[in-house]
Amino acid sequence: MKTKHLPAQTLLEVVLAIGLAVAVLVSLVILASASIRTVNSALSRTTATKLANAGVEAVKFKRDVTGLEGGSIVCYRVLNNSSDGVGTLDCSSWEVVSLEGMSYNRKIVVQDYSPALSVSLMKVSSVVNWTDAGGVSKEVVINTVLSDAKL
Repeated sequence: MKTKHLPAQTLLEVVLAIGLAVAVLVSLVILASASIRTVNSALSRTTATKLANAGVEAVKFKRDVTGLEGGSIVCYRVLNNSSDGVGTLDCSSWEVVSLEGMSYNRKIVVQDYSPALSVSLMKVSSVVNWTDAGGVSKEVVINTVLSDAKL
C-alpha cells in the first residue's frame, strides 16, 4: 500500500525543522555570550585581586625598607620607581591603574590597629574597584595586619 504525501504536509515539516534549527542556534549564541561575559568578569576580578595583593606587598616592602609612618590613618599608592615602593596619597582620592583595556582604582589604607598594646600593629587594607562592561561597580578588598618593625 502506498502512502501519499500531501505538498502542504512536507512544507510544514520543513518549516518546523527550520524553526527548530533556528531555536537551537539562538540558544547557542546566548550561551556563548553568557560564557564570554563570565570569562571577562573572572579576568577582571583576577586582575583586581593581583593589584590589591601588589598594594599589600608594596606596603610590606616600605615597612622593611624605611618603616611605616605613624598616625591614625595614612593612604598610599604604588610607585614602581620609588626606593621604598610607595608614595603617600590623599585618602579621599584613588590611584588609577589601566591594565588589559580596563581602568582600576586602587587605594592602600594603613591605620593603627593596636594603640593600647606594647607592640605596634598596623591594619593594611588594599582596595581595588572597577566598573565592568555591563556598568556594574565591583570591588576587591584585601586586609592584613602587620607589625611596624623593620625586618
